[in-house]
Amino acid sequence: MIVEGIKFKGHPCFKQHWSGFDAFLPINLIIGKNNSGKSHLLQFVNQLSSEPIGKSKYPYRTYGILDEDSLKDVFHQHLSGGQLGGNHWQSHGCLLIDLRVGYDSISNELEDLEDSGRLEQGSRNSQTLEARVERIQEAVKNGVSPIFGKRFRHLLADRDIRPEPTSNTMLLNSDGSGATNIVRRFLNSSNPRFQRDLIRKDMLEALNDIFGEDGNFLEISIQHLDGNDKEKAEDLWEIYLSQEHKGLVALSQSGSSLKTIFLVLLNLLVIPGIDSQDKSKYVFAFEELENNLHPSLLRRLLGYLEDFATGTTADDEEPPSLSLRPAFFLTTHSNVALDYFAGRKHAQIIHVSHDGKSGKTQTIAQSARQLDVIRDLGCRASDLLQANGIIWVEGPSDRVYLNRWIELLSNGELEEGRHYQCMFYGGGLLANLGFGFDETEIGELINLLKINPNVVVVSDSDKSSKHARLKERVRRIRDEFKELDSAYSLHWILEAREIENYLTADLIRHAEPKTSASAKDPEQFESFFPKKSTPTGSYLEKVIKRKSFDKMELALSTTPHMDTGFMATRFDLEKRVSKIVELIGNWNP
Repeated sequence: MIVEGIKFKGHPCFKQHWSGFDAFLPINLIIGKNNSGKSHLLQFVNQLSSEPIGKSKYPYRTYGILDEDSLKDVFHQHLSGGQLGGNHWQSHGCLLIDLRVGYDSISNELEDLEDSGRLEQGSRNSQTLEARVERIQEAVKNGVSPIFGKRFRHLLADRDIRPEPTSNTMLLNSDGSGATNIVRRFLNSSNPRFQRDLIRKDMLEALNDIFGEDGNFLEISIQHLDGNDKEKAEDLWEIYLSQEHKGLVALSQSGSSLKTIFLVLLNLLVIPGIDSQDKSKYVFAFEELENNLHPSLLRRLLGYLEDFATGTTADDEEPPSLSLRPAFFLTTHSNVALDYFAGRKHAQIIHVSHDGKSGKTQTIAQSARQLDVIRDLGCRASDLLQANGIIWVEGPSDRVYLNRWIELLSNGELEEGRHYQCMFYGGGLLANLGFGFDETEIGELINLLKINPNVVVVSDSDKSSKHARLKERVRRIRDEFKELDSAYSLHWILEAREIENYLTADLIRHAEPKTSASAKDPEQFESFFPKKSTPTGSYLEKVIKRKSFDKMELALSTTPHMDTGFMATRFDLEKRVSKIVELIGNWNP
């Protein structure tokens, strides 16, 4: 059976609640508080990679699709008669291909049948049906998870790299021990099995990709540690990294962030070389990679893992089959990791919690649950200090438009949560905000530059004509931005009245199909929504023939149909968003 999901209970941690995985994806983020059961869930992952489902020592529930191979194992092609009657395959097994079934090992019963009629199709009597069910149960018990047969690689949260004595044992343990000896063998051995380029080239390039300008490593080398004249030299070897202006630096004397990334890369790039296995044959279970990593470094590491897992697969494509890709199970406390992978089709987030008696898991699929997770992570407003840059917009619908425009003009390379963060200031709240380095001029205003100096503010012009005067608060922010570095900051006062004026009639028609085919585009300073001062003169009433329209519904309905050609036709849209894309690039060197 092609297993899609499996849960278990009765485990010392997960005693009372069915816990596990609704699905298996290339990237599985496991989040939750300390002692909630994240590490115990990894034990279950290890079991699934090495044993068929039916051999579980804990009660389990599973569901999936009956495939031809698993059915032929229990409905034999060359057998006839018995309780089933007729040829077991032709009269029974072949009728069940692609049937979705569930199974509960406690009740030993099938459940959640997608189409119970197919189970009964061609059945002569209750004995025949019972015999079919028994064989399906056997097929389920023989089923394996999508990660079965992969090699389980575990990296503990408590890990280190230290000097080590010479050894022919080529084991990289979950605490990091064995790393130095592996590097020694690869760099010093004459055995062609140990390819030096895996360390000197592949590892080095990956380190520099992840660290960016923070690293610039020139060489990975190994040295024997000699004692002084009065002491007998210990048989110890040490890994060294060479950096410009620093020379050789012992890895054991380096920060834990460098050691973590080094151990991750050894698992990803070197261990498959030792085992003579393709990277697709592995399950990587990494615990708390964020420990002592700056958020920007963590984002680059997560990006590397994502590329390693999915290759060139775009996020809008179907997730790659796990038979062709490695699988990652990452435990974390980090809101950075949560933001990074939230909503991606090739990733899922599993929330582990504990009620004091039993742990339980839940796949995060709804925004309400995401709020619970964020509270568990202890996120605060100060987390914004860690963002690469912040784009301040008036409200949620503005964020939807801006994210889409940035996506279009960056060819999909820039993403919120990875390269920048959007925040809302709520229109009139702008009167209480400031963007200046001179505190005496800002006075009692909230200085948002203290949150992050990499900043874009997007403001509606609210102008009813070309020569109309801007609101005082917008003029003040405009003047404050004149004193800031234009390579890292921008105040975009919309050339149109408000952000909806950048839409076209063709785009609006996707939100309101009744819009006339001859409808004109919104004018530059036209009131898009009804105003008290002009109760019947808005574009919404005159052209769309509606008195109201939900802003988020309008944004979500129109943005999927936007392209770069449209942007070039609407006032200053292409010019200004291009500048924002340039700024985000400066924020992410």
